[in-house]
Amino acid sequence: MAGLDDARVWQFTRAGSIEPNAMTVTQRASAFTSATPDGTVLLTRRDEDGLHHYLVLPPGSRDLSQTFSPLAHAVAARAEEVEEPELLFQAKHLAVAAVNMNAPVGRSTQAGADVSELSKLLATTLSEGEWVAMVLRRPLDRERKWHQRWLDHHLGSATRTHHSLERDAPVMSLWAGSSSARGAKGILQRTTAAMPGFDMNIQVRQVEKTKRGLAMLGSSFAVLIAGCWLGTVPAIVDNASLYTAVGVFAGLSMPGMAAGAMYLGGRVPSAAERARRFIRHNLIVPPSRRVLAPTKPRKESTDKEGRVTNGKDGGYPFPKNAFVVGPALTAGLIAPHAGADSGIASTAVRVAPAVMRTRIGPYIGLNDGQPVYQSAEDMYAGTMAFGLAGSGKSRLVQALFAWMTLERVLPMNKPGYPGTKSSLVVFENKGEGADDTESWAHRYNDRRSLRIDLAGQSPFMVDILNVPGTAEQRARTAVNAIKYSFSDGSIMERSFRTLSQVMAAGFAVTPELATAGEAEAGRSAFYYANILLGGRGDDAGVKLAGAIRSEAVRTNAPESTDLGWAAASLAELYDGKTPSQRAQFTDAPRSKVGSLLSAESYWSRPKRMTWDTVLTQHVSVIINAGVTRNGEQLDDELSRQMQSMLMYTLYDAIKRNCSGWYEQHRAVTIFADELKLLAGSSSDVIEWIREQGRSFGVRAVFATQNPEQLSDSVRNSVLGFGTVYAFAQNNPTVIARLLADLNIASDDWTGADIANLPPYEVIVRTTVGRQRQLPFTAKVHNFWGDQAGFARLQGYDFDAVNLPGEFFQ
Repeated sequence: MAGLDDARVWQFTRAGSIEPNAMTVTQRASAFTSATPDGTVLLTRRDEDGLHHYLVLPPGSRDLSQTFSPLAHAVAARAEEVEEPELLFQAKHLAVAAVNMNAPVGRSTQAGADVSELSKLLATTLSEGEWVAMVLRRPLDRERKWHQRWLDHHLGSATRTHHSLERDAPVMSLWAGSSSARGAKGILQRTTAAMPGFDMNIQVRQVEKTKRGLAMLGSSFAVLIAGCWLGTVPAIVDNASLYTAVGVFAGLSMPGMAAGAMYLGGRVPSAAERARRFIRHNLIVPPSRRVLAPTKPRKESTDKEGRVTNGKDGGYPFPKNAFVVGPALTAGLIAPHAGADSGIASTAVRVAPAVMRTRIGPYIGLNDGQPVYQSAEDMYAGTMAFGLAGSGKSRLVQALFAWMTLERVLPMNKPGYPGTKSSLVVFENKGEGADDTESWAHRYNDRRSLRIDLAGQSPFMVDILNVPGTAEQRARTAVNAIKYSFSDGSIMERSFRTLSQVMAAGFAVTPELATAGEAEAGRSAFYYANILLGGRGDDAGVKLAGAIRSEAVRTNAPESTDLGWAAASLAELYDGKTPSQRAQFTDAPRSKVGSLLSAESYWSRPKRMTWDTVLTQHVSVIINAGVTRNGEQLDDELSRQMQSMLMYTLYDAIKRNCSGWYEQHRAVTIFADELKLLAGSSSDVIEWIREQGRSFGVRAVFATQNPEQLSDSVRNSVLGFGTVYAFAQNNPTVIARLLADLNIASDDWTGADIANLPPYEVIVRTTVGRQRQLPFTAKVHNFWGDQAGFARLQGYDFDAVNLPGEFFQ
């Protein structure tokens, strides 16, 4: 065994149910014991919050995953390394089980035994601070032969199926710690009694140096006293030879007393001192080896003359504190299946396909101790993250944005990677989320990045109303965006027509026309449309409509012009109509436009960028729909409406500008931390992204906390994305939907797997080369806490790169 450096510790937590087939459990446990380094410890310990189960590997162990993974699989557990473990084996009293050679060998069986029963027993018998541990080593070939011979003698034909003769059966010592000697003894007695198939009778040895040291001192002192007393007996004093002998006898006590004192002081090596020294490094003394061959057993026999030769048991083939046990017995001690006493349940590690371990895209985290990546090429199929608040989905979305930003400023030029010809659009509904996302863009000096706050007095905006085409075409685009943002059915055909008419007129209003119509100049089309719908009273609408129509007559503007079309559109509302007749057309649509006027400070901002510019100039835009740095924010309903309108007009601009982008190796990636705020009243946009977005270079990275708030069609669309990240959920309906997707190729996943995911751990269902891969688990890296190392983790040698900016018009 290696020197006494500190051990490495893994904690086991429940992850599903133990395989009911005992043969399967034995096979998995055998895979563990076959690769176990000498000195490996299996520990169950009770602390104030219940039982804890640990695997302790000695220093210098290699191929660690080959050690703990089979064992974790055998007991349906998840193994997590403990970074800074406490001292696990501290106890006032230690004890070790030893074979009782005066008792017969029993004939217990482990056939059909429940591996978890031992853990359940320990849950009821261990008190706080008590523990029981099994330390293992591999037997030598000669020890196996000695053991076979000894077992044959004691059990005869029963040895054919004895667990200790399995190929990978280890040698073990069983230790216990408690606050009292009696407690430690009781733990060992109950543990061996409950271990299925363990048929050796034991005696318990206390690992204490005080008693042995005091015994050495006491016996030596007794010899000294006896010698001194004998030296006063006249018969001995008168006999020179006897007197000399007594003196020598008394003198012999002095080395014994010195040895006892040195033993107590730790100057003389002792089993107890050695055990404590190991414990200080979270280790247990492994069972030693027998140097000399044991005496052979002999059966009783009678010769031809009737003389009987007595039989003898022969020597025990191992040190007295060592036992050979089947692999399944080792698994029972560490199985974390004592109900609530074994702590919270977790999700078992599912190993990722080999292709996910190559750098094919952004680094996500670790699977079974190995890095895993998402396929960059397959991000065109969409990425969807489901998870509760605090589960880690938002940080993952931010990390994917950071990776895309790195690609923009320092392209790796690998197949499928987005490179510099990549537009990024982030919809963030929390102010702190926008701050964090923006910090990634600043970290990599992305000069073509812009943050836009929907609330407050920022001068910047994405102008969704400035689209190519006539006033009529622009009006229809704007009204379609309004319709998308409001509940389904709230804008019917008549309202759609009226809204199109007043929006077309709103686009035609110039500062001069606004002044002529007694309206404020320099406002948005929504502002003037609201006036024309009677939002400022019927008289105000009549005045503005009159100014528009008068200017059209004065300039003889044809309907092919914006002014001419605006004047013609208003005729249906204002020619020969009384206020009450007009209200029949304007009341319903006025409420829609009126609600948007609460954001008039946004619609009228001076520094404007169109979606066309964002796309064609490959700008990175972070849209903050949450609170600004100055504490300003929109109400929830207005925020949702504006995000939906921005999403719809972005979709319209993508169709207009990005045809053929996939073949041109250009991309636009849309990030949304809460999809329900973008989905609007129709599933058309999200379905289009899934079904047709690839050819337009669209990559979607969406997340949602509550999938049940999405419409069925939207939810079905995103469940069909190429990559689905399933973080922890607690809604049975949501879990059932995710399971239906995860178990398409197998039935390995259960609801507990999803419900028991700890924060920042995820089940990944993804595709590579458009081929669906088997789902696996991953521990998402703490990218936010490791920003300095992000570029290195993603494979970039980053240095500040300056790119030209200023894309405002």
